[in-house]
Amino acid sequence: MEVINSGLITKSLYINQGIENNILLDDEIEYLLKLAIEKRRAIRNTCTENGINYNPLVIIQLPSMSEDLIEKIENYLNEQGFTYDNGLLAIWLADRKENIEDISNNDSKQCFLIMKQAISTGWDCPRAKVLVKIRENMHEDFEIQTLGRIRRMPEGIHYGNELLDNCYLYTFDDEYTETVKHELGRQASNVKSLFVRDEYRNFKLYKEVKNTEADNFAPREAFYAIYEYYCKQYNLETIEENKEKLAKAGYNFNQNITNEVVQGNAVELNKKNFINSEKIQIQSTVDTYKNGLDLRHSINVIASRIGMVYQYLSPILQRLFLGNAAFPQKILKLSKKEFYSFIINNERKLEYDILDAVIQKREQKAKLQKEFKKIEEFRFPERITVKYNKKDKSLEEMSKNVYYGYPSTTIKSQSETKFEKYCEQSSKIKYWYKNGESSKEFFSIIYLDKLNKAWTFYPDYIIGDTKGNTWIIETKGGEDAYGNSKNIDIKIENKYESLKEYAKKYNLKWGFIRDIEDDIFISFADEYKDDMKNKSWINVKEIL
Repeated sequence: MEVINSGLITKSLYINQGIENNILLDDEIEYLLKLAIEKRRAIRNTCTENGINYNPLVIIQLPSMSEDLIEKIENYLNEQGFTYDNGLLAIWLADRKENIEDISNNDSKQCFLIMKQAISTGWDCPRAKVLVKIRENMHEDFEIQTLGRIRRMPEGIHYGNELLDNCYLYTFDDEYTETVKHELGRQASNVKSLFVRDEYRNFKLYKEVKNTEADNFAPREAFYAIYEYYCKQYNLETIEENKEKLAKAGYNFNQNITNEVVQGNAVELNKKNFINSEKIQIQSTVDTYKNGLDLRHSINVIASRIGMVYQYLSPILQRLFLGNAAFPQKILKLSKKEFYSFIINNERKLEYDILDAVIQKREQKAKLQKEFKKIEEFRFPERITVKYNKKDKSLEEMSKNVYYGYPSTTIKSQSETKFEKYCEQSSKIKYWYKNGESSKEFFSIIYLDKLNKAWTFYPDYIIGDTKGNTWIIETKGGEDAYGNSKNIDIKIENKYESLKEYAKKYNLKWGFIRDIEDDIFISFADEYKDDMKNKSWINVKEIL
């Protein structure tokens, strides 16, 4: 999950997306290839629309003995305009290789690659996004290795687009599908397409989207916000004392790069065995050439969390902590090697502190609306795709959802599961809609952080009650039985404030939902309170 969150690999793997239930086929292979062509085209068009420069590649994996099958696939792709002659089709076999020069480059023209044996371990092609696995069981090691080919992100970042941030597998091989699910767990799910119910086709709200032309994020302001945060948070005064104060606060000043690894033996390779295994530390000396990519990766992880780019954050960190970077406001004066180890060893702590520094709540001034927001019409998407567990014995249709056949076992958080169950049972709720994330088709609100950086917020639910009111609802982690908060969203106050202002503007109902054991509570007070003993948290049964 850490690698996923860093943007290096896709968020998840979709299996057989778009395949219709009980469909009657004349030709399985042509059907799978047709789906792959459509998916590749959709990814390519979305890249073009968003100014992203990569050409998605489809890998077609064949059984070992398949000369006739290769010819069949070649003929079908030729009919669709993908040929060896025009360079759009490539093949990589032990005794035959065509059009594989520069195939790994993001802008290479090949669209399809036919292969039937393991490509060498070092081969890396991040633009590969779709895998078509032709029916026949193969060795598991190769299967999982091949899946890794389509999980890399082309530019090492997520694009905030559901289509581009995932990868896709098409196969009728049941055993292969089960192996994939076993290996990837909840990241590989069943998917189904759903259509909005007729009575909700005309539903309309207004959503806010970023006005990217007005997003005047200022690196100088970011530097001072981070510097002032550290000084206040850790009571920093002089460079001589700062190192000691930060070390007492948990910062690692080991001049070597440290890693924690598991040592021991396990019969079954599962998470429990690894958690319970003995952990030892290893250290490696810093080499500014060898560890250059490690440093860049750590800075990228921090930057992606705060909505900044590497080119802005790297010089800020150098000004704050590196000794030879001339700047009057400085926290530490580390040598170049010390700087490398400091950033890499403290990646998570830096990530948390810097995010806390820049995300602090800003009053959402109405006068800023035109600068940072665009207003667009929102309607429930005509068609959506949901991930769910079709083998869960509790699977049933959610009758109040705005989509036909919405399954109860969609992949969601514990608080969302409880709230959806409540919506289905409450006599006060007429319908509910589960909003999506990171896509322009979903409902969104814009809020600002301390640096005037605009962020997009996708509230979890749109609810209609039996009195004709429309509610915008956001769910968060509640409290455990001991009163400890389960909320992990550091941006919660910003979102609370922005939703309050949005609902006021459009005369809508709103609330934040959190749970304590079997009870669900809602808050829509003027100010957010994290303590659920506060009177602002009301049992949802009294409201909805």
